[in-house]
Amino acid sequence: MQQGLISLVHNKTSAVMLEVSCETDFVAKTLQFQQTVKNTADLLLERYQGKTDNIKTEIPVEEILNLELKDNQTVKDNLILVAGKLRENIQIRRALMVDVASQSDDLHIGGYVHPSVLVNSTRPNSPLGLYAAVVVFSFDNIYNQETTKSSTGKVKLIGRDLAQHIVGMNPSRVGKAPKVKMVRLVDEDGAPTSGGEKVERRLPVEGSRHLLKQGFLLESDLSVAEWLNHNRAQVKDFTRYRVAETIEENE
Repeated sequence: MQQGLISLVHNKTSAVMLEVSCETDFVAKTLQFQQTVKNTADLLLERYQGKTDNIKTEIPVEEILNLELKDNQTVKDNLILVAGKLRENIQIRRALMVDVASQSDDLHIGGYVHPSVLVNSTRPNSPLGLYAAVVVFSFDNIYNQETTKSSTGKVKLIGRDLAQHIVGMNPSRVGKAPKVKMVRLVDEDGAPTSGGEKVERRLPVEGSRHLLKQGFLLESDLSVAEWLNHNRAQVKDFTRYRVAETIEENE
């Protein structure tokens, strides 16, 4: 099946990314399908958060289908009812649980769902789309010396911007940072400064699929490695979903 939607729901320490497939974009646009995707993701977050030992855990589809809902129904029973009403085959394709609560490191979770016209036309600001990414990262507030409130806001922005970059640039792995190069300082017009000073830079590597070597989506003159260094952050892991992609492509 080539249509469907991805839901990403998360809190400070846990996240669930879920893809549900259908046969046509007509069904993907319906409120009932979208509610089913979102409600199932919410259920997975509720049932699995804080209960996994690893940072990333693939949740087996069969296990999801057997989860009990109200009135002794299961997720599978509900999908059958929804599919019958919409007269189309609906399947849970995959789901990922990300949890940092049990980790000793001070890790954070960021997420981004690329908006879909299938959702925006009917329900704006819905956490559903055709692309999504979740990223696990650390943030060094010792050097930033910010208040708790401003630090929390900064962490959210870093997580969102990183996940948005991953959706847009599709890196295959975290990889290693670019090698340090000495670069001459230039002014706003691109001309060398009068002093001719040189600084150390980790410049983007064109065409790289390694996250740290890519030009950062929102500041393309910086490599992701440099942008992270400026923000005192480090990426530990990430996952990106695209509706109907082959599993090998995602790996």
